[in-house]
Amino acid sequence: MSLLGTLESQPSCTVCALAVFLHPDGRMCLASGHLNGDICLWDLKSQTLVKAFREHRAPIWSFTTFTQKNGSMCLASGGNVIKIWNVESLELMRELGAPDEKNISYLTTLTCHGKVCLVSCNGTSTMMIWEEKERLTS
Repeated sequence: MSLLGTLESQPSCTVCALAVFLHPDGRMCLASGHLNGDICLWDLKSQTLVKAFREHRAPIWSFTTFTQKNGSMCLASGGNVIKIWNVESLELMRELGAPDEKNISYLTTLTCHGKVCLVSCNGTSTMMIWEEKERLTS
């Protein structure tokens, strides 16, 4: 392996979570979640910041991404909330709250029979499985 390059966020923005995804326009991108609640989307080829936004009031501890017909979605956990974003429009598609109100520290997704399932963990002994009831649409 050889180092291709580095990406630098603001010095005051500690990176807590990362996820690589394919942007709807075909670019390979990276999402970074930060201690201050910021989310940054990076273009890996040009090594530039594409978009940055803050919608979480808590640190972003975990990221995962998935793709649907209407675009790529980014899931970010901050505190006890999971937010699902359309990465192209930055539209908030859905918000999920942990029933036990504990911080969500890990997220992953899988697609089965065309539906997205999300598995989250609160960092202790509780794992939560979420099933998509309806397609997320823009």
